[in-house]
Amino acid sequence: MAGKTQEADAKWKAAFVYARSLCLSLPLGDADELLQSGKVSAAFREYTRAFSAGLNPAYSDYGLTTAWNNGMEAGSRGDLANAERWFKEAIRRTPPVGTNGFPEAYFMLGVTLCAKRLNAPAVDQWRATLTRSGPPQPDWIEAGLVWPSALRSYGMAKAWNK
Repeated sequence: MAGKTQEADAKWKAAFVYARSLCLSLPLGDADELLQSGKVSAAFREYTRAFSAGLNPAYSDYGLTTAWNNGMEAGSRGDLANAERWFKEAIRRTPPVGTNGFPEAYFMLGVTLCAKRLNAPAVDQWRATLTRSGPPQPDWIEAGLVWPSALRSYGMAKAWNK
């Protein structure tokens, strides 16, 4: 497992450096900035707004949207314990096929853990997001909303921006 993580890290670092060199905008950048400035409830509201354009329709088919919405609402209220619980529930319920592993739930669990200052577990969730949300290259359209922000958060945690 360690070898695969190191190989993925090398690819993600290359993507991180490449994306930074292009100064590409992040679809969730405003929410990310709010989170980094400690405005957790506002960050969750902005993430909710950004995701309102739509999640994978299969999530509804598998009954995952209730847990997702409950997690987003709890985070917007600043109730991080319940947000964490709901995102874990969404992940637990995610079937292995048909949903790409629900990377958005992993990403938001990482956001929640980061807001709780649980940095190592947050990094683990962003790694899981990257693993589930597409190829390790900064192609925002193919990767969806969460890949660029997960890459940025993961890269910052790994101090790749220095």
